[in-house]
Amino acid sequence: MKEEFISYLYEKTKAYGRVKRFHRFELGEEVRKGWEAETCKKVRDFVERPGIGILKDLAEKRLKKAEEEGVKASGRELEHLVRFLSKLGYKAGLELYIAELCLKRAQMLKPRGFGRVPKKENFLKEALKHINFVLAQEKDQNRRQQAYKLKTAVYLELEHYGTKPKDFEEVLKTAVKEAGKTLPLEVLLSLAERGIEGALKLAQEKALPQMEDSFLKARLSLLERKEEEAKKLFLKALKDKKPQSFSDPFWEEALDFAMRLSCEARYEVLKKLWAKLREVEENFAYHNLHLLWYWSRLKELYEAVFEEV
Repeated sequence: MKEEFISYLYEKTKAYGRVKRFHRFELGEEVRKGWEAETCKKVRDFVERPGIGILKDLAEKRLKKAEEEGVKASGRELEHLVRFLSKLGYKAGLELYIAELCLKRAQMLKPRGFGRVPKKENFLKEALKHINFVLAQEKDQNRRQQAYKLKTAVYLELEHYGTKPKDFEEVLKTAVKEAGKTLPLEVLLSLAERGIEGALKLAQEKALPQMEDSFLKARLSLLERKEEEAKKLFLKALKDKKPQSFSDPFWEEALDFAMRLSCEARYEVLKKLWAKLREVEENFAYHNLHLLWYWSRLKELYEAVFEEV
């Protein structure tokens, strides 16, 4: 019954959004504000009584169903969930969940060439707004750790997008101190590669001997100054790598890895990396103009290979 109630309000909100788009000049401002206020009050009252678990479960079910329909459907559902949950206000305790949804949507929006993706940046900023609210108000250690974990992921995504925040290093250092043990190994390695103090030690503690990801092992070995071992692990990871799209972050991470090797090791790694990228090029079905458009984001790789050769 509770799920049906929330589902009903959600669908009403969604349907109202469609009506507003098609009849935006026929709906009065007072009607719109009154309807939204009534809906938000009902949902907020419901959320504050049994907690937010049911609402999250419903959201996850909707996302799972949308993901089965494809990337576009999943993206649309995420955007609507963010709008719907944001209407509940900060009282509902959903800030970090909304931030998580914003980050997920932003990660789905891949840049093409050197073009900007304003929607991606907007979702990352929205995520930061909710995270910063929690950090400013929250005293519970678990919530603060979760907030810093999310903030670290958002900052790394912003850096990858090319809009590195001014307080980048300061925030990441604080994140390691406050929530270092809760951060995933991949994130800790990224922080260690950027020289964030304490990140390498935590990564070493978290890395398990039976870890299967050869690329993560290679990155850790290189940070530990075991270059030969790192090179072998990376080449193994590259061999197992199935060709992905040009927007896959792996290619840029791999290029960054290669450029931190010594000259002799770098040549072999770049040559193999370029050969693997050729597989992607061959499997790409679009016109050559599209190839150039996508490949322009990795021109540093072409330049690096050319210089080495």
